[in-house]
Amino acid sequence: MRLSNLVESLYGPPYKSAVAIVIKDGKQVLLGKSTAEDDRGGTWCFPGGGIKSGESPEKGAARECSEETGISASPEGDAFTIYNMPNVAFVICIYKSGEPKPNHEFSDMRWIDFHDIEFMEDLFEPNRYIIDNLNAHYPMSFV
Repeated sequence: MRLSNLVESLYGPPYKSAVAIVIKDGKQVLLGKSTAEDDRGGTWCFPGGGIKSGESPEKGAARECSEETGISASPEGDAFTIYNMPNVAFVICIYKSGEPKPNHEFSDMRWIDFHDIEFMEDLFEPNRYIIDNLNAHYPMSFV
């Protein structure tokens, strides 16, 4: 048995859900206005959801993005986590194709320029943290 399988069998998978940070043309990010009945409700969030059994966080993020938004995106690099969400895998994804068509989990969905994000008052706070620190997690400059 591989060590990662042993750890997962004892403690559960390290990630419960995956979130896609979809980048388009190196200057825009995909955000949706969440209809969730939790702390995300009414805020602009990245698409994401539960990881299926045996699915990598990277594949889970791309799948969730497609299911929730109609956007096809490819994972770029490894998943990472942030300080207050240790079971959520955040994955940088690069836009491939499609137009934003949100499912029932979002009331609206848009491509937002990185330069405009700082002025958004209703951005989900963990997403603001990620965008503010994006260059620390991703070796390219988007802004």
